[in-house]
Amino acid sequence: MYVIKKNFMDFFTTSRDIFFVFIFLQILSAFSVFFVYGLLRNYQEERADMSLDTYVFNTGFIVEDKTRAVNNMRKVIGKVMEKSGEKIEGISILGFGEDFGVISYNGYEDGKITIPKYLGSNTQSKIFTQADYINGEPIAVGTSNFEIGQKVTISEKEYEIIGIDASVPGGTDIVYVPLNSMPDKIKSIVHLGVCFSKRPTESDYKHFVESLKSVYGEELIELEEIYLDKASRKKEINSMNIVVILIGLVASLNICIVYNSIIEKRRRKNAIIQICGCSYRSMCVYLFAEIFILTTVSYMLGGGIFYISKKLWFDEAFTYFNMVFNVTTIAKLTLAYFATITISSIILSMVINKKEPVALLRRSYYV
Repeated sequence: MYVIKKNFMDFFTTSRDIFFVFIFLQILSAFSVFFVYGLLRNYQEERADMSLDTYVFNTGFIVEDKTRAVNNMRKVIGKVMEKSGEKIEGISILGFGEDFGVISYNGYEDGKITIPKYLGSNTQSKIFTQADYINGEPIAVGTSNFEIGQKVTISEKEYEIIGIDASVPGGTDIVYVPLNSMPDKIKSIVHLGVCFSKRPTESDYKHFVESLKSVYGEELIELEEIYLDKASRKKEINSMNIVVILIGLVASLNICIVYNSIIEKRRRKNAIIQICGCSYRSMCVYLFAEIFILTTVSYMLGGGIFYISKKLWFDEAFTYFNMVFNVTTIAKLTLAYFATITISSIILSMVINKKEPVALLRRSYYV
């Protein structure tokens, strides 16, 4: 440990300019590992955001108090509309009151509530107006088993039937109500459907799933995995690994150039240390430890600078920067980088310390 500490001090005091250039370049290499990876993955995610072969996202629900709460469903819909509102044509909720099915179907155009297209073409007598949807009026459209003017109750809230949906066969008891007029809680909500006017993308689906999980968790939702299967494409990360290794090799080249110069100044001292009994293996360990410690400190500084830059600028400048970094990713990047540095440092240590003490003393450069 004394030898390593002495080498640090010699490096800093006798070659201060080289020392700071070396540290700067190693910090830059560490920063580049994360930045280049982030750029590459951001580009891959943008390319991967292709249209899906569907116009509808569906999910079912396990019936519990959390899924019976209509306000929770409104939270999900609000999150989905924030991301994909301009492409959404309609959102439907299927649930059950005490004695009949309850469907809430909101139409949308450019992110704003409008009258659903299908309901107007199949409804006898009155239909909902846009104001009814927005204001949440306590009115309903029923199937043929209901009568116009009839009062129905959903979870202690009374609605008036203003129209009959002729498209549903007799014997089916269903009422349609505006989403904003639904009670705070009904007997059950079993299905949510989101219909798009344009083909949704992978990111639309991912956001849909994340919105559901953020409100209900994973246990209470039953996603149709077919959409996820169609959307999923394994990202080609081999190119990312190659980039990280190349950056590691550049950092290794920096180490070789700098330490070749430093060792020239240490040759006489190293020769004396070997003559006094220090083995070739120990000399290699000392040099490797010195390089590894400096590289580790530089890597931590570079990673810290990247983290601050990411929070301040990169997350806002690049759409997917915040999504592609997690603990596993950082661990893999660090492992790939240090594996490259370690291998090159071991080889460098073995080559530099290979000369015999007598040969070292013949050199014209002395410490």
